[in-house]
Amino acid sequence: MTSLIRYRLEKQPGVHQMTVPCEYTFQSFIDKINAKYGKDYQTVFIISDNASIDLDDEIKDWLPEDPDSVFYIATDEIDQSNLRKCVAEIHGHYDLINDDDRDDEIDATVPIRVMYPTIPKADTESAIAPDVLQTVAGAKINLNYRNRTNNRVDRPDEFLLFSTTNYKNMTEPQKVTFPMNSTYSQVERKVRECYGISPEKKILLYLPTGLPFPKHFGPKNEENKIGNFFSNAVDVKHHIYVVVIRDMPSHLLENKVREVCNISTNEMKLLISPVCQSTKVGYSRMACLLGTFYYNGCKNISFIKAAARCTGFAPLICCLHKMNAREEISGSDLVTVSASLHAIFSKILPKNCDPRHVLERCLECACYILRVPGAEEAELIVPQIPIMKGSTDPYMKYMESIRLKDHFYQYNPDIGRPYEVVFLQKPKSYIIQNIFTNFASYRPVPPLSVRYINITAILQYIKGRTLLFIGESVRAGDRDGSINVIDPFVGEIQKASVENLANDVSKNGENNLENLIHPEHVEEVIEVLFDCSGSMFMDLNRKTAIHRKYDHSTTPPTPVVGDTDRYTIAYQYLVTFLNRSFGYRLPQVFGFISFNDKINVQSDFSPLSPTIEKCLNNVVIQKKSHIWDAINVAIDQLVRFNGDKSKYKNARNRILVFSDGIDLGSTKTPEEVCQKAIRNQIIVDAVIVTIVEECVPLCQLCHLTGGYAFRPENTDVGNALFEKESFLSLKLRPEPFIEKRKITKEIFDNSNKAFDTDIHNQEAITKTMKVGLSTPKWEIKNGVGIHDGIDERKRRMVRELRNSIRVADPDIKLFINSHDFNDWKVYMLGPSGTAYEDHWWYLSISFPFDYPLVPPLFRFITVPYHLNVSEDGIVCASFLGRAYQSNFAVYDLILKVRKLLESPEVETPIQIYKRMIFADNPKLYKREILRSCTNTPDDLEEYFFGVKINDVPKKDGSSEDEVKDEEPPEMIERPANVLIGDDILVKSFDHEGQMLFDYDDDLFL
Repeated sequence: MTSLIRYRLEKQPGVHQMTVPCEYTFQSFIDKINAKYGKDYQTVFIISDNASIDLDDEIKDWLPEDPDSVFYIATDEIDQSNLRKCVAEIHGHYDLINDDDRDDEIDATVPIRVMYPTIPKADTESAIAPDVLQTVAGAKINLNYRNRTNNRVDRPDEFLLFSTTNYKNMTEPQKVTFPMNSTYSQVERKVRECYGISPEKKILLYLPTGLPFPKHFGPKNEENKIGNFFSNAVDVKHHIYVVVIRDMPSHLLENKVREVCNISTNEMKLLISPVCQSTKVGYSRMACLLGTFYYNGCKNISFIKAAARCTGFAPLICCLHKMNAREEISGSDLVTVSASLHAIFSKILPKNCDPRHVLERCLECACYILRVPGAEEAELIVPQIPIMKGSTDPYMKYMESIRLKDHFYQYNPDIGRPYEVVFLQKPKSYIIQNIFTNFASYRPVPPLSVRYINITAILQYIKGRTLLFIGESVRAGDRDGSINVIDPFVGEIQKASVENLANDVSKNGENNLENLIHPEHVEEVIEVLFDCSGSMFMDLNRKTAIHRKYDHSTTPPTPVVGDTDRYTIAYQYLVTFLNRSFGYRLPQVFGFISFNDKINVQSDFSPLSPTIEKCLNNVVIQKKSHIWDAINVAIDQLVRFNGDKSKYKNARNRILVFSDGIDLGSTKTPEEVCQKAIRNQIIVDAVIVTIVEECVPLCQLCHLTGGYAFRPENTDVGNALFEKESFLSLKLRPEPFIEKRKITKEIFDNSNKAFDTDIHNQEAITKTMKVGLSTPKWEIKNGVGIHDGIDERKRRMVRELRNSIRVADPDIKLFINSHDFNDWKVYMLGPSGTAYEDHWWYLSISFPFDYPLVPPLFRFITVPYHLNVSEDGIVCASFLGRAYQSNFAVYDLILKVRKLLESPEVETPIQIYKRMIFADNPKLYKREILRSCTNTPDDLEEYFFGVKINDVPKKDGSSEDEVKDEEPPEMIERPANVLIGDDILVKSFDHEGQMLFDYDDDLFL
């Protein structure tokens, strides 16, 4: 049987074809080509798979399904520039060169799909031609299913060797013979012979279940023998695991590792990359990956299960469990993980990948491993076994003899029932290169994205390097937006400003917005228009502002408060707006344009507020105002940047004008500019700094585009405007009416001329509407979540609901919106002894799409006057901000909100003036609280008038029916100060008794 092969020769024009027997190996194929052309080709790529082919493989195993696919024949050194040059040729008409002795005709008008063979390089553009880029989300992981039961030993002295020399040797053992009296040295010598391991390499030996096989044994420190373990262990499989690493000092392996995410010294670089040297990018990314294992990464348990599923390599699994528990890690633990993963990653990456570059793609490979099918369902048991000192049990005596401390992890598949291990097949390269397009696990996030997450994550940094963001709160009282990070090249936890990190990325030439914030996170693109015309030197009353004033009735004249000009007021408004946007962690990007009779684009779009503040310092106040021309340019800027919404598909476009509204000489008319804004779906808002000029056209333009126009009578009113979420964020506003007709001068002149005095919060309005309610028991009993196994977010919410049932607090009532499971209603009685007592406060809880990665949103619908509650009812507290962790229980957060009514967080005031009143005038603060209580019911039933409530019926007037769990809760002992009931579906508490969910329960990335 023969096949017609098409191929491209490196540095040669045209596409060749040859008919060869299918049983040919690629070595025979290349030999034939070399003989024909007198060349020394040594490498074959299959272009459709972007994979390097082993020359011993038979051609029939690599025949592409697509007859138009092409092989690429090259020398060892791949000429990338030649490949790129060939693309244009191969996508059009090309010369066909027939290398057969017969003349076959091939239709040369059909373009051939080409994919560049690429060696993984960090932070380079994907080398995949657009027409062959496939959806990674739909790609399947190719597996071979085999069971370790097939690997049997027939005699007591037979053993199965598994090693990290490569992935095949990790998963397919070699059978060897060891007498039970074989010493450590004899075992090591035979292992080296078996795998051809050179003396320059060091090896670590492990026994079944992942136990280390140390060289010395017993109180006399004699050389260990293999029989010391097997004579004391019952029914263990005869497995020996071998970890092969570079030569390194023994003390480095024995000593405790101070920080896992650390490459600050050459010794730590040895531990992070123990197989071979790596690059700066490789070291950095591998250190951060190991850091996620140690610092409670949300995917730790899932990764451990997946690694076990595709290797069955006991030492790797046990050491990963040890890291996940944040136990003391030794150098040998670290190299065991690193060397094992290097072998798996090398299997996943193309065969021609230089081992020194493997770690550059470690994050993509780790993400790929997580996708191994069946890992979550497979039963993997790796218990922590305590060492019983002084025990007479032979197994425990052995553990003491090898000086294990306290406990060890035991890989039970080596002693229990068979565990199915699957074997990875090499994926197509485009799957690895583009895996982060569809999956978020281990994907480095832009620096500004940590404003929206509260778990350990890997951050993008400069020159392809990464940082580790520790998803733990910084010290109490830190209010500068700082986070805890580890730079692997420093090797210790440091406090860093999010904006400073983003600025570092920007300054290093990596100012692409995608390196600062993920495009899908962006909700608004805002062009800020700032008036710097000469009229901005006047005060609000259109009088020349005199900054230095004196009282001449005294001798000598004494200084008095001077006038504040419009520029200063507008400056203050803009800075307040930017600070509030950043403080609320709103995913917005800003451009900045200053204008007078000239329009100056001062800043391109950026999520960094200091960029705009810096531009403000360069503004010169002079000349006339051309406001309509400025708005026209702002529209053009937005259309250029996000007109088609191809990149920022979730973002709305908006112009925010700070001006006194005067126009003196624009070439554009207001109705012309208005029509252009409507056509491009751009909303215009304006804050007008005058109380004299009418500014009617600007007000009309804002209303016609669906925006708002405010003319604050003083700075207090103006600053209060920026406390309103609905001004800061478009998504919280009511849906505006936008004129669909052509905007003629007549329509424009007859439009709404009244300035706005308030801006409604649609979310708050919606929450006040009465809807049907259900109790948690009713929701659970009626099967909520039973069919939602795929939706991990909802599955977590169901667990939270189950947990709330176990809490009996008569002062807190929880209900669910019968029509919207994401909308939870809480009614809490004000704490006794406070000004809020005897009133039932209505609180809404909403769960964002990224929950529990980001905290739920708590909003008071009956809004109390409080230091940590906004005018719109939003709760602003550390436990819902930087101190939030994704395993916090919702009910515990509810209790914390109630506690907040007793003890405000003075460090996190939502409005500074409230903090001043709280500190300086307690009586006034209390009066304001009592005023907010006026419209708050003291009878809970007032909320439920006319509302249908679904509830579980009671039995004979007694307590409500028990709601049975699908699975029994795990019983745990809780600290005495925990606020939650005993019987709860949680697995751990932090050191303060805070209720936590197990991270592994949250598959939300």
